[in-house]
Amino acid sequence: MKILPAALGAASLAACSPGVETSEPLASGTVLSAAENGQSITFVNTSRFGVELLTVPTAGYRYEVEAIPDFLTRLDQDAFRAENPEFQNQEGVTGGNHFQTLFFEVSGTGSGELKLTEKREWEAATPQDKEWAVTVNAIAASED
Repeated sequence: MKILPAALGAASLAACSPGVETSEPLASGTVLSAAENGQSITFVNTSRFGVELLTVPTAGYRYEVEAIPDFLTRLDQDAFRAENPEFQNQEGVTGGNHFQTLFFEVSGTGSGELKLTEKREWEAATPQDKEWAVTVNAIAASED
């Protein structure tokens, strides 16, 4: 897990402990990864966060939202970055693995499952499709 740069309101990119369940709210701008699959996470209402997972968009694979709680809003700004930019950015190199980041905003309170599936949109679902899911707990901001 890491913190996103200013694009989602955080000031810097910082590493966090991966795969740790927490009842304490995560910071707005947190980026979840494969390590958080199956975990329960907490955010404060109005937080923004990302989910970054490895896929192969050059072969048509992308992560798509399969289930989303009513209190989450999917933002329309996926980002992609090469897994190995030193190699993949060389002239003549095509394809390769990329990290896809999907962005979300917490727009209410509650608890529910956020589920993503890696697939080609033109193909029927198969048991081999990769799935990623977390339970999102959204709480109201404390009034200090």
